[in-house]
Amino acid sequence: MCEPLLNRVKNTLKAALHNSNFNTNQINKVLHVGGGSRMPMIKQLLRNMFPEAEHCIEEHPDEVVAIGAAYYAYSLPSDS
Repeated sequence: MCEPLLNRVKNTLKAALHNSNFNTNQINKVLHVGGGSRMPMIKQLLRNMFPEAEHCIEEHPDEVVAIGAAYYAYSLPSDS
């Protein structure tokens, strides 16, 4: 039941790595953010894909996404 979700996450990560010309050994820090990062199978997938990286697991992963969105919005040019 969960295998399609895991494959989708894995394929998304592989595509992001490919598009950025990085490989898994070049990633030294993995931020576990968003609601999905609470799922043990997602945590394990990330640890398996990035075994050498430091894994940063926040107590409130949804808040991290909101903070990141706020920083991004602040960085956008103002229309006024």
